[in-house]
Amino acid sequence: MWQKPLSGIFLRNKQFMLTISKDLFTAWNDANLFYCHWKSNEHLLPGLDGTTDLDVLLSRDDKEKGEQILQRLDFLKCKSQFGSRYPDVYDWIGYDKVTGALIHLHLHFALVTGHKGLKEYSLPWAEKALQTRVFNEEYGVYTIEPNLEMVTLYTRIGLKADIESIVRCRLGRFHFSKDVQREIDWLKERVDLSKVRDLLDIYYGEEAAAVFSIMQQKNIDATSYMCLRQITEKTFKKSSRVKCFVRIKEGLFYIYQKRLKHFLQNFCSIISKKVPASEKGMTIAFLGQDGAGKTTVTKQLIKWLSWKMDVRYVYLGSGDNYFSLKRTLIRKMPTNGTLRIVRSFLALTEIRDITKKACKNIIRSEKYVKKGGIVIYDRFPQMEFAGICDGPKIREKVEKNFGKGFKAKLFLPLACSEEKYIKKIVTHHPNIVFKLILPPEESIRRKPQENYEGIKRKHEIVKSLAFDESEVYVIDATMPYEEEILRIKSTIWQHIQK
Repeated sequence: MWQKPLSGIFLRNKQFMLTISKDLFTAWNDANLFYCHWKSNEHLLPGLDGTTDLDVLLSRDDKEKGEQILQRLDFLKCKSQFGSRYPDVYDWIGYDKVTGALIHLHLHFALVTGHKGLKEYSLPWAEKALQTRVFNEEYGVYTIEPNLEMVTLYTRIGLKADIESIVRCRLGRFHFSKDVQREIDWLKERVDLSKVRDLLDIYYGEEAAAVFSIMQQKNIDATSYMCLRQITEKTFKKSSRVKCFVRIKEGLFYIYQKRLKHFLQNFCSIISKKVPASEKGMTIAFLGQDGAGKTTVTKQLIKWLSWKMDVRYVYLGSGDNYFSLKRTLIRKMPTNGTLRIVRSFLALTEIRDITKKACKNIIRSEKYVKKGGIVIYDRFPQMEFAGICDGPKIREKVEKNFGKGFKAKLFLPLACSEEKYIKKIVTHHPNIVFKLILPPEESIRRKPQENYEGIKRKHEIVKSLAFDESEVYVIDATMPYEEEILRIKSTIWQHIQK
């Protein structure tokens, strides 16, 4: 099967600062805003190139100006799923028009940390972090001063100790994260230990010596880890906004995240990532004849959006991406003889079942969209043309194989059922429809096993299909893939912003 090559910006090593990141921090610097990237500066570049998150502390006094600049640069303010919404922390997602990449900005107005799903502690040195920030000349970004970042990192390690880590310590199976160890080693090359000790004296008091001793160790073992956890929780107990049942809440959220979230997604329209703050979702449908690259494009878009946003892929066709046990059985049955009627019945019920499933998926998707989710449809059923392009098929097949006799009448209820579902489907209108248009000659070159006349007819049908209540965009599928996917991404982002 032909597939468009994934080249250019999709296979490159993205170790460079995106234009959107540069524009954001340049604008903030020019406006003299008080901000700093306050954690994990060891891998600041992956945040600036859209590989990981950016955690930026902004002065409350500059909140209005900072958010105005974000809006001017077409950043999207988002709402996180249950369990990931924290006081004084806001999610913004930006789109880089040059590469099509997204960046995710955690905008903090307090230094919150703690257990996953709770973040119940607010560290008391937020103001000091802004006053002592340092300027990174290479990237043009203010970052937290290394000595204070060292104190922050060890404090976070202690306050984030979860049930799983504690149990591992008790069982003698403690394993310290290599990523965190790399961050510690990176910071140790940049700090002044005497200044680190002074900061510990200010914020840890009589426990400063014990924490400093742990910092001087090359590697944190299970004993040191448990000791750090006890000290940090004791020291910052008063700053916790959760006064009781912390472990119970943490345990319940752990079960939800690890076990229930993906299971529940199969049965209900839960939100598992981020949606626009307006909670306004959308549906996007892709149409095109064979070889136009619908599946390749839709899967690339799912990968792009699902990095941070709540998005689902829904296949509404009956082609290569659809599998069922009934279809496997039909293929193994003889095409003539006494089993012909049985085979025909199974084949036609299979077509009806596909349409029924598509109708069910569309109704479920509409509920999901109302919660802010984005749905990408690969194909979309239509009633204008029978027997082709996901139009009704059963009636035409029955007439072709059985004429209008008694046998044909046996199957007509299936045809009526299929048409009923498609009529219900077409009452739902995608917000956006992309028509991937490809000359029939190019389709045959890409898929030589297909019938030219069939391809040509599909080509004309796709161009003529009307979606009066949708925004329709015609995409030339012969253009370079990087250009095509970038154009589609830009169009989608403009609609998400509305």
